[in-house]
Amino acid sequence: MKIKLYHYKIPLSLPVTSSASYTREGLILFLQDKSGSYGIGEIAPLENLSKETIRDCIKQVKAISGIIEKQNIEDISSKCYPSVRFGLELAALSLEANKKEKSLFELLNKNNDYCEDKRVRLNALLTRQNIHELEKLLELGYSSFKIKIRAEEDLKLVKQARYSGGWDIELRLDANRSFSLDEGIRFGKKVYPLQIAYIEDPVTTGLKKFFDQTGIDIGIDQGIEFKEVRYGMHIKAWIIKPGIVGGIKETIALIKEALSLGILPILSNPFYSGVGVSALICLSSAFVDKDIAMGFDPYRWIKEDILEEPLEIKEGSFFLKEVLKKMLKINMKNLNLVFSN
Repeated sequence: MKIKLYHYKIPLSLPVTSSASYTREGLILFLQDKSGSYGIGEIAPLENLSKETIRDCIKQVKAISGIIEKQNIEDISSKCYPSVRFGLELAALSLEANKKEKSLFELLNKNNDYCEDKRVRLNALLTRQNIHELEKLLELGYSSFKIKIRAEEDLKLVKQARYSGGWDIELRLDANRSFSLDEGIRFGKKVYPLQIAYIEDPVTTGLKKFFDQTGIDIGIDQGIEFKEVRYGMHIKAWIIKPGIVGGIKETIALIKEALSLGILPILSNPFYSGVGVSALICLSSAFVDKDIAMGFDPYRWIKEDILEEPLEIKEGSFFLKEVLKKMLKINMKNLNLVFSN
């Protein structure tokens, strides 16, 4: 098994929400077997969310290269950093799909319900910096919006979205644990009349009390790996970032668990390139109902992707058929070789 690891650095039109950086760096992993079949994965730890760095990931991939022919990839990936696990599992699945002459979606989809117009609806990401895009996004067909909130004064952003977009659009909020319990309850009571779908990570502690006092459902992102915070009538959604929670296998298990509990599994794109985003689209198409809007909108912020043809958002959605045509066609000029065994 041959490994090649490449580095990319792509510009963004708006900053990464966790680090305020206008660039996104990551790694593209190629696996090739003796027959010449290959698979592609993305390793992209997210600053301030991932515990590992890009340098850590490079060191781990180099270490893997020495044992990958002697050990099962699944056994190896289980001991890797979450972002490396995602990239390695994706590359292995991509390789398997390639050998079977299938798409990644066809490999994942056990129900064989592929249809030409299958699509994934997107949840538009709005911040203080791009709230002005709301009307344009409505015209483009978006009907679900997630607003980043950091303080009580952000109530005006929520009001602007509700009154401009009307009462038919879905509004989700993400506080990223920025409120104390008292602040969160005070904000929740003010925002309740605006019919919020849920608030993601509203407070640092006291989720049940927040719900009891405000009546607003809760989404869990940070801490999704800890079972003790995932359950209860007040939990409406799990926000799942595959490269943060532990890879594709773990993501599929979380999706199935959420659905069995009547909880919305919302896959989230931590500013991946088109390689990672395509994989997330295949995952959600295979395991999640199309009516649940996914958090893949950060792809829209990429100025120049590493794919030869960037993925296209139509009617506020990614269409699976178009994604499958583009997902493995990479412009190698946008990559720099880091390692090859």
